[in-house]
Amino acid sequence: MEKLISLNEIREIIVLTNRKFAGQFREWALKGGYERVEVVAEPSRNEEEKLGSLGAIAWLASTRGLEEDCLIIGGDNVFTSSLEPLMEYYGKVKAPIIVVYDLKSRKQAREYSVVKLGSDSKVVSFVEKPEKPDSTLIGTCIYVMPKETLGMLRRYLEEGGNPDSPGYFIQWLHSRTGVYGYKLEGQWYDVGKPETYLKAREAFQPEKG
Repeated sequence: MEKLISLNEIREIIVLTNRKFAGQFREWALKGGYERVEVVAEPSRNEEEKLGSLGAIAWLASTRGLEEDCLIIGGDNVFTSSLEPLMEYYGKVKAPIIVVYDLKSRKQAREYSVVKLGSDSKVVSFVEKPEKPDSTLIGTCIYVMPKETLGMLRRYLEEGGNPDSPGYFIQWLHSRTGVYGYKLEGQWYDVGKPETYLKAREAFQPEKG
């Protein structure tokens, strides 16, 4: 959260969750002194009613009338790098960006979206969980989206796109408009997976003096 608060470009910070966990997030924001953070609960009441991660973003954009550029970070992402270089890069390209990370392992890459970038850093190939990855570069759930892209998200969902797998949206999007890849340095973990959650806990554990 501190990485977001430090960004001059960020006007508003919204934590989007469901009704089940909204109270816990509001308590967390209050205890952390995060006055700029607003916790919003999507309307689903159970698993059957879930909008999916993309569906929830589209719902938020519609209900709040969002018509501005957005930085979107999935809650499962834990990383060490500053976001300032990413925002500087967005200022140059003014186009959709997906943050990518080099796992340096094709075996591990099979569990993610595998990305190939051109010489201009545009996405030229994006494959969701391939059996035989041809790259170790994977797409994370960190995006910068111009306001126009929110309209394309609505179109993607109206055409029957998967509402709960952001990778499929990027796969759809890059075939229709230029999408850039930004390589994240430092450490990155997907804490939605038990094994990487444990690795992240170990990596971020304070050293005992």
